[in-house]
Amino acid sequence: MTNDKMIEYLIEQCCDKMLNDYYLEICLQVKDDYLALLPEGMNRGKPEVWAASIIWAVGSINFLSDKTFPPYATLTDICTFFKTKNSTVGNKAGQIREILDMHYLNINYLLEDSSIISTLTSMRVTENGFIVLDPQDALDIGYIEDDGQIIDHIIIGKSEKPILLNTFYQYEFKLEQIMKTWIKNDGRERTIHVSMGEDINELLIRVTCSKTEAMELKHWMQQHRFLVD
Repeated sequence: MTNDKMIEYLIEQCCDKMLNDYYLEICLQVKDDYLALLPEGMNRGKPEVWAASIIWAVGSINFLSDKTFPPYATLTDICTFFKTKNSTVGNKAGQIREILDMHYLNINYLLEDSSIISTLTSMRVTENGFIVLDPQDALDIGYIEDDGQIIDHIIIGKSEKPILLNTFYQYEFKLEQIMKTWIKNDGRERTIHVSMGEDINELLIRVTCSKTEAMELKHWMQQHRFLVD
């Protein structure tokens, strides 16, 4: 059996026992996309390391290590299954993500039922360069008049469950990427600071942005199961 087929077989085994068909589909896509760029790229190295690294590359941008987003597995769980080292798999997974540009905003590698996808696909850019929610999504948050002025906003979201540290970092990264997209679209400076609230169930966002953009952040938090005032 070739390395390519062995890696595919191992991925199928792990997804069948620990994950699900959604993960299997994305992981196999990652393998194929990687080989399309580097046809000989997987000829060297143990198939177990490649399989574990591909799965972790996908899992790390799909909240796999967060118990609030099933299925759940840690890097150690994946490495234990394949009998590989955490450091080796973590490093190779990082290389795979870099080569394929895998991140929270690249929907090509997000699970089909990911809440991030529903947020991204509900946004559009206006003629003035503002990012807004599509009309049917705007019905959920109500209509607001917005003159586009950049002002200070404080948004507090309360979750039913404690916010784990790795989840917080994922939220922080996503929110900073949203802000960078606003800046890229119209060139106006904005700032955002994400922190934990008074307790481990609260997420606090201090941001300078327009009213529409603030409502987008509130809508994003609601889609991630936060209660927002």
